[in-house]
Amino acid sequence: MKGWHLQWGFGSAEIISTAAILKSCTLRLPSGRLFVPLACAPWAGAAEADPDLPGHMRQLGGEFVCLPFGVGTVPSALAARWTGAASAYPQPVQHGVCADGEWDLVSSSRTHVELRIDYPRTEDIKSVTRVIRADPAAPALDIQVSVHARRPTELPFALHPIFRLPERPSGVSIHIPFRRGFTYPGTLPPGTSPLATDAEFDTLAAVPRKGGGHVDLSRLPYGYPAEEFLQLNGVTGEATVAYADENARIRLTWNPRLLPSCLLWVSDRALQEAPWGGQFRGFAIEPAAAVFDLPVDCARGPNPIRATGTRTTLAVDPGQPTVIAYRLAAEAVGDG
Repeated sequence: MKGWHLQWGFGSAEIISTAAILKSCTLRLPSGRLFVPLACAPWAGAAEADPDLPGHMRQLGGEFVCLPFGVGTVPSALAARWTGAASAYPQPVQHGVCADGEWDLVSSSRTHVELRIDYPRTEDIKSVTRVIRADPAAPALDIQVSVHARRPTELPFALHPIFRLPERPSGVSIHIPFRRGFTYPGTLPPGTSPLATDAEFDTLAAVPRKGGGHVDLSRLPYGYPAEEFLQLNGVTGEATVAYADENARIRLTWNPRLLPSCLLWVSDRALQEAPWGGQFRGFAIEPAAAVFDLPVDCARGPNPIRATGTRTTLAVDPGQPTVIAYRLAAEAVGDG
């Protein structure tokens, strides 16, 4: 594994070759205070980490890219209307080659790094390049992902920034404009979610609860272990995460024409098996063209998300790369 360090007047960042993960960033607010928005797993980078884990799992945290996005199998408890076709797509690792392998350096400086990963010759995807660039005038990072194809295809795709959870319950507030939300249509391990299965909603402040009532997912953490996974459709391409006790927020912006959904994954000490061990704390806001984390054939075929008019795959063509640009920017709240 190799690493690169970015340094500019408004912050610093670390990028590693494994999964091209933006491992960490420290952003300087106008008052001079430092703000660290990204999560990091306790086992990330540890020498004893299981070598059989996918690359992004060995280094879990930060921000990375998934193509094809998904876990490769249909959970047995999944509601029948979501199962789609039995997946025939060869997906040996979770979230695709780019989230598992080692990326090669194309170029770097104190304010940018460009990395590239080549896919096996059997894949429709030829390569993916990723540029992470510091904004010289702001505490922000501009990121660009270019997907190069061998053959025309459509695959589920997602960005995967994972943000830090504060200790205080409801210490972080999440704002993601959207039109229609879906709870996970099956049982999430470890089966402790209070949310209703396969339910719809139109605000994060009132997500249907099992047995009636609602749960407010616009404010985290709950204050007790949780594992949640939601899909939000009809997004505007903007999400903000505000840390009340730090007078700071992080703003994520992207192109909703390419990535018309947003996945919200909350993982707060609920998973007990290795490597989790009841220790991981973080939540991901994942701009996506996907259907939850279901297999490729589910995303390509008829599914309830596609039935609403929302695309669940990213189209790529060898004639020109498909380019996804997005931005992570820190802002002061209140006293700055």
